[in-house]
Amino acid sequence: GTCSKCANGYYTEYCNEKCLDKNCLECDIKTGECEICKETFYLDDNKCKKCPNTCKDNICNKSGCESCASMKQYDIFCDKDCPEHCLHTNTSLPKCERQGGKCIYGCETNFDGPSCDKCVSKKYGLDCTKNCSEGCKGQCDRMTGYCQECDLKYWGERCERDCPEFCDVSTNHCAKDTGECLQCLPGYFNNTCEKCPDACSFECTEDGCKSCGDNKFGKWCEQNC
Repeated sequence: GTCSKCANGYYTEYCNEKCLDKNCLECDIKTGECEICKETFYLDDNKCKKCPNTCKDNICNKSGCESCASMKQYDIFCDKDCPEHCLHTNTSLPKCERQGGKCIYGCETNFDGPSCDKCVSKKYGLDCTKNCSEGCKGQCDRMTGYCQECDLKYWGERCERDCPEFCDVSTNHCAKDTGECLQCLPGYFNNTCEKCPDACSFECTEDGCKSCGDNKFGKWCEQNC
């Protein structure tokens, strides 16, 4: 007679042929196509594929590892490393979330962000140990310390240089790239805020004194009446 069910690994009506895939545990009795794979293998497109070593005890299915072999890896088949700077004080627990890799217990000192790949405020450098300059407005670049914008009174790539002494920084910055003053305090002029000549009646511009003191005339009030 014919068989209605075969022993593991065999098929046909007489159960005299091995399943088409050598790593198959149970296959279709008529076609030999695999339905259930042996342990440490998973079924994908009717083929038995080896579970990766990243799975704990090499146990998995088509949806991924049952659990990860390492507490420092994540994703479906546990083949991605958790972010380097995730805090991991208890090595018997996962370092990051299985889906997405978000750090579970926060970040190591000076690091920030869901993946701990950013520096905390006012820090930069590979290990986030360098200080952004005092004059940097907001956060400086993670690797270079470059600042997009400077606070009042500062200029330069890292906003580490002082604006001219008599620059009116209460209302204007000096130019970030050059340090040229955009507006000087009264009694000072040009983009470096030089002092107006004493003969001027206090205020002047690059075109000269706005007015002269007693008995003086000329562009810079340098001549006597």
